[in-house]
Amino acid sequence: MDDQTSRSLPFKTWRTEAERLLVADYCIDFEDAGFEESYLGKFNAQGVTPREFIDWLGVKHGLTHRREIEFRG
Repeated sequence: MDDQTSRSLPFKTWRTEAERLLVADYCIDFEDAGFEESYLGKFNAQGVTPREFIDWLGVKHGLTHRREIEFRG
């Protein structure tokens, strides 16, 4: 999904993509993180892409990215 397209996504689509990225990057979902729909909706309304949001979220909350903990046997 390119940034231009994702800036105009309906909330449900935006949320689905953002959660997919959150799970893929940090192995948690929005329920685990405790985020409410109204909080997420603000970012979508501001035109923040799902990727931008998840990258910001990881930095803001000091989340450990999956690639940092994967077993490399």
